[in-house]
Amino acid sequence: MGVEIDNPKDNINELFKFKNIKHVYIFGESKNIIYEDAKKLSFENVSLFNNLDEIVNDIFLTKKFDAVLFSPACASFDM
Repeated sequence: MGVEIDNPKDNINELFKFKNIKHVYIFGESKNIIYEDAKKLSFENVSLFNNLDEIVNDIFLTKKFDAVLFSPACASFDM
């Protein structure tokens, strides 16, 4: 996900209101902030990871989903 720099958290919080999102995978320096926001909004399908490789491995090993969208929520200066 990246480093939180002047990103309004309201935009990130809006993500968790979409009903068609099945799961959110989070990594990067701001992962804990985004994770806590998701939990506050009662979005339960959230996983924390250390890097993108771990996320890709988890997605392909579990084969849970039809489609995967990679979308940064913050600037990626820590990637």
